[in-house]
Amino acid sequence: MLYWQDKHRKLHKVVRILRTSALLLICSVHFSIAQQVKPEGAFAKAAVKLGEPVAYVLVMRHPADMEVRFPDTLFNYKPFELVAKKYFHTQTDASGISTDSAIYTLTTFQTDSLLHFALPVIVMRNGDTTMLWTDSTSIVVEKIVPATDLPTAKLIPNTAYFTVNKGWNYPYIGIGLLVFLLLSGIVYWLFGERIRKAFRLQRLRRRFERFMNEYMPYTQQKLTPEATDHALALWKSYLQGLQGIPFTTYTSKEIAAILPNKALEQTLKQLDLAIYGKKIDEQTVAATLFLADFAKQAYQQKVEEVRNA
Repeated sequence: MLYWQDKHRKLHKVVRILRTSALLLICSVHFSIAQQVKPEGAFAKAAVKLGEPVAYVLVMRHPADMEVRFPDTLFNYKPFELVAKKYFHTQTDASGISTDSAIYTLTTFQTDSLLHFALPVIVMRNGDTTMLWTDSTSIVVEKIVPATDLPTAKLIPNTAYFTVNKGWNYPYIGIGLLVFLLLSGIVYWLFGERIRKAFRLQRLRRRFERFMNEYMPYTQQKLTPEATDHALALWKSYLQGLQGIPFTTYTSKEIAAILPNKALEQTLKQLDLAIYGKKIDEQTVAATLFLADFAKQAYQQKVEEVRNA
């Protein structure tokens, strides 16, 4: 029994030693990678002014089987702000060493006289991920106004009007259009039928007024067969547009059959006599007045139909 207990303790001790050795091996591998591979970064110039763009160059030389990832737009570049970035294709030489590089255009509004900056590069190899940082590099922030001039500096007022181009606020325009369409839909749903009736009644009124303005002069002047024929044609055209019946293609006899009205039938005969028989008298003027009254009654009947629809 003691023999098996002693064997178990020795086996457990060997497992602990192997586990510790594996951890040390992994750490040594990561340390060796960090020692052999290191990103390099530097500013393109030694000084920058507030708000002025400055280029930062990031270069990484590494084995070809190693995958690296540079910072993107989601990275916090404080104390700088990212303006633009430009990546270059990976270049691999004959010895199997690859070079990745990128140029970051940065700007700052920090008033410190000296700013420090570094960027990380993520290294992925054999399923392991390691973050390697460049050495911290510094850049001088130049003063726009020299400190020696501040005590004697004077403010110069300028009240001249400066025109600023007004841009389109597309989000507000889009919201306004959506609200307008929504309100228009609600108004159409609530009052659409009334609006359609109002437009149709207005159109009927304008057509009737235009007809009367053109037709009534024929009832107040000495008629000729040609003028009488023109007046009758105007009347037929108006009724055709009002009732949708092609009266302009019908004879007086055919119209009397469609519109059974004894007075209208006699009026049309009187006008035919004036046009074709050249007989113009007071009854001809009375006939043109009758057609005006008949058109007015037809218009009023149509208005009632629209209102009661």
